[in-house]
Amino acid sequence: MSFHFRIYAASRLPLLVRCIEQMWLRIGPVLMERARSRPLTARNFFGSSRAAHERLLKALKRHDAKGARDGVRQLLYVGYDVEGAPMTVPSEATRKPAVAVVACGVIGRSWVRVFTRAGHPVRLWDPSRDAMEAALAWHTEECARDGRPSAEVQLCASIADVVDGVVWVQENGPESLDAKRAIFAALDAAAAPDTILASSTSTLDMTAIARDLAGADRCIVAHPVNPPHVIPAVEVLGGEHTSEATRARTVEMLRAVGQVPVELRRYVPGFLLNRLQVALIREAIALVESGVAGVDEVDAVVRDGLGLRWALMGPFGVANTNADGGVREYLTRFGGSISGLMNDLSPTPALTAALIERLGSATDAMVGDATTAAQRAWRDRMVAQITALKREGGAP
Repeated sequence: MSFHFRIYAASRLPLLVRCIEQMWLRIGPVLMERARSRPLTARNFFGSSRAAHERLLKALKRHDAKGARDGVRQLLYVGYDVEGAPMTVPSEATRKPAVAVVACGVIGRSWVRVFTRAGHPVRLWDPSRDAMEAALAWHTEECARDGRPSAEVQLCASIADVVDGVVWVQENGPESLDAKRAIFAALDAAAAPDTILASSTSTLDMTAIARDLAGADRCIVAHPVNPPHVIPAVEVLGGEHTSEATRARTVEMLRAVGQVPVELRRYVPGFLLNRLQVALIREAIALVESGVAGVDEVDAVVRDGLGLRWALMGPFGVANTNADGGVREYLTRFGGSISGLMNDLSPTPALTAALIERLGSATDAMVGDATTAAQRAWRDRMVAQITALKREGGAP
């Protein structure tokens, strides 16, 4: 038996997924019985994506109906370009190396898409099988949405399995030093010596995470902005023992997969992005708590004011355009007022249950009936359009 799927338009993919799933409900038992009665090979089963087919065959041989169904879904997105024409399977010489993603929540699953659309096969592991299956389903839907080619995704059973043969590991575990140390100890023991071990940590120091590890020289922070498959900036910072070669390879890899690496010179809790973000959040919460404005008004001055400029320039770039003489004139001319406002900023508010509920209720009223999923989809779509506009517009 031989099947060849040809996808003619990216817009048809969701319908095809549903059709194949319905087909699987009918042919699945037959194929499962075939798996019991005679050996199956990639050659006599499917004919396009070897690695994806082999995973499907393994699921059949294990009599794993759910795994086999997921394998059929995966085949729809592996080996075809946006126009639907079969893609040439790369040779061993040109195939991009595999990478591993460890832990696959919101950040982890997004990293999967960063790598697969850049052509890197992804090996995925999470202590929760349900989390891996949910991430794979999300990835399938994202492939259908963006219409871009995808390399394969393989679910793995252990850390030792997930790091097998990879050149890069992106860790996305709990934001706890003890948890990170345990994960990195396991990764360092299992991964090949030249595999880079990168962490998505948003606050922790790699020196502390990699302390006492034999391979501390290949450990590095690669902190993304959520979600990294939409927003390209990634903060890069090594630890005390991170080698210059690791730093250089990290920057090179991130650029190669379409991200924008931002190298920090030294560690500070929260790095750059979260310190700037939390400074604004602190003042925003304090302004609402003190009754200066409501949630919608605070959001409005960012989304319809500051944020429009910040989508194009950072604080220094904005300051440089706020006065005819640039940033020097701006800080000189308005320095007194700026310093006065800095000294008048609110103290850190106490995030009590009552305040959190007050902010939550006001936010619910602001967003109306839109679900979180709908808001995320709209955000991601709009950010992608803004990013494309910036790319097309070029530099000033």
